[in-house]
Amino acid sequence: MKIQCSSKHTNIGAKELKRSDYLEWIVEEKALYFCEALWGILIASWHAFQPKRDVGHRSVFWVAKQNGFFHSWDNSTWVRKSVWETE
Repeated sequence: MKIQCSSKHTNIGAKELKRSDYLEWIVEEKALYFCEALWGILIASWHAFQPKRDVGHRSVFWVAKQNGFFHSWDNSTWVRKSVWETE
């Protein structure tokens, strides 16, 4: 899966992730971070960090599955926030 994340002022860069790989970075707490992913013919985009939603949480976790992208603050309770689409 290819993934690219950025905010208005920070570009995390494009990464190629394999199964069980992870990507982490320290965010600016007032910045909105946006990610895009490409997995074969599937594409997705989502807000990886939203200040109103995520501020005050030490970590924000995301997992990509065949049925979408899931968000968690504790790495155990997951909520789907985005789905894959085709081009």
